[in-house]
Amino acid sequence: MPTQEEKGGWFDALTTPLNACSLETYFPITRDDGINSSSDKPSDVPLVVGCYQLNESSQSEPEDPDTASSSAGSSRCGELRLHMIPTPSTSKTEMQFGDAACVLQMESGVLDGKWKRRRKNNQTAVEIPLFASACASGSIHIHGLEKNMSTDSTTDTTSWSLNHLASTDGQSDIGLCLALAWNDYLNESEDQIVSSYSNGEVAMHQVSYH
Repeated sequence: MPTQEEKGGWFDALTTPLNACSLETYFPITRDDGINSSSDKPSDVPLVVGCYQLNESSQSEPEDPDTASSSAGSSRCGELRLHMIPTPSTSKTEMQFGDAACVLQMESGVLDGKWKRRRKNNQTAVEIPLFASACASGSIHIHGLEKNMSTDSTTDTTSWSLNHLASTDGQSDIGLCLALAWNDYLNESEDQIVSSYSNGEVAMHQVSYH
């Protein structure tokens, strides 16, 4: 394992397959109680890395970066990478990314992403963290962080996933969705997201979950 000096003073480092454009952490989540958080129990910090890569066209004309449409042969690919980073029992320098707990291939590059602090799941009364991502297609996607228990009674293995909950329709006339933010000041039944686009527009969305 490289020393801290060899890592340029970082606690840990990793290289993503695609360009990492956005990083967003959430509250520590205890391992035994799932979504609930507690400072005195072993916990993990959810980190989502939003990735973007432009696959260049073989054409001689460069692609216009301010439009969502691509030249022939060019495409934008992206993914969301979820890491559950264990909180150290002693020194913070022990923190490590580890392997990705979940990797989602997106329909286009991810330029920004934000966690909403909390939302109630009416069926289970469990608070589910929500993550919204802004994509080069112009779309916004919302995923919920969920704990998946092992079906094997002989093991105590758990895994985490990002499950799709809602999306907007990408519109070619608004360009890339560059950034977004949750409006966290409304009640749980009236979530809103504000987003900006490469054509200069700033829009507000009322979120509906299906």
